[in-house]
Amino acid sequence: MKKLLILFLLLLPQILSAQLVGPYLRDSKNKKIIDTCRYSMLYKYKFYTDTTRRYPFFDKFVLEVGNKSSRYYSYLADQMDSVFVKSKGHGGISPHLKLGLKSNEKANYDDFYKDYPQKGLLTVCSGILQREFIYTESIPQMDWNIIQEQDTIILGYPCFKAELKFRGRKYYAWFTPQIPINEGPWKFQGLPGLILSVRESTGFFEWDIIEIKKSSRPIYTYAHDGVLQQKCSRKEYLKIQKLSWSDPIALSTSFGQKWVVGNSPGKPGDIKYPPIPALELE
Repeated sequence: MKKLLILFLLLLPQILSAQLVGPYLRDSKNKKIIDTCRYSMLYKYKFYTDTTRRYPFFDKFVLEVGNKSSRYYSYLADQMDSVFVKSKGHGGISPHLKLGLKSNEKANYDDFYKDYPQKGLLTVCSGILQREFIYTESIPQMDWNIIQEQDTIILGYPCFKAELKFRGRKYYAWFTPQIPINEGPWKFQGLPGLILSVRESTGFFEWDIIEIKKSSRPIYTYAHDGVLQQKCSRKEYLKIQKLSWSDPIALSTSFGQKWVVGNSPGKPGDIKYPPIPALELE
């Protein structure tokens, strides 16, 4: 554990004494237009928050495809931001309750921008413990194996099945050539048509299209108020993500946040959560 903590600390710049400020939210007043949307898709996302209880959670994600780039983000998180900003954090009722969300609905603060800030790049913004971690990588190449026979119909569109092994996991996807968009939820892309549904082989992750519509609304990127931003590499992010459940006190205290366990100050190693399934294992 000491080696893991030392490795993590070496990955961060010298801002570890900074205090966390406020909640994680995106203020709609602090955003800029990066493109104009052509198509907007809404996906139902099913996922698990640990590998032991097998209790699923649900979110809704929006995929906006523009002329030059695309953005994939949580609709629930976007709604929670709006509620929080309008109430200015007051009112005594959490955004979760104000939106009438169920106990198994959970917003993910993860934004994915393809071909932004320039063509060929993928930018990922992820909120962990009131801090936003940002990394950029080349849009990953995905070596799909397409099954030629028509497999099923989704939202009236005939779909074909494809298989993929990607960064430690295996996925099954259904796409339709009738919508010639080289896109899909999360990081998925590279098929000759829009990806409408995806299943991960262990059952931890599922995506299902709910709505497809043409749109001309702006595509935004946000200034994330209330959090500190930290740039890192993808590999560094995976280590940070793992530490958030294997030793969250070590992670948060490195940001300057104090923990109390019982009546005593929390120390690294005092708390360990069940492993959280990660989309990328390598």
